[in-house]
Amino acid sequence: VQAAHADLKATKGSLLVTGGGGAMEHDTYAQMAVDYNMVSLFVTKAAQRKLVHILHKAFEPDGIYVAEVTVVGMVKGTGFDPEGKSGLTPESIAEKFWELESKRDPAVWYVTIE
Repeated sequence: VQAAHADLKATKGSLLVTGGGGAMEHDTYAQMAVDYNMVSLFVTKAAQRKLVHILHKAFEPDGIYVAEVTVVGMVKGTGFDPEGKSGLTPESIAEKFWELESKRDPAVWYVTIE
């Protein structure tokens, strides 16, 4: 981010990040972290979410938009959804990114898709 800051500022660019449900503060996700031995991943995703929020505030005066799409669930067509039953598609996730970029609402630093 530091290396790209000048270019992002000059172009009023965006930094959009994909987050995961493991960052959410719910008992279900805490138990999943334990049951599936994903504690490190979930802690990392939580730290990432906090960093996105901080960068959203820090870069706003420079006209740089920072936000996250938090994906909660399995994505259709991936190894986590081998039967293809998930309602989450790459296209629906891409639409959320486009929505964030199009609106660039200073009050919105994340959206969640389930």
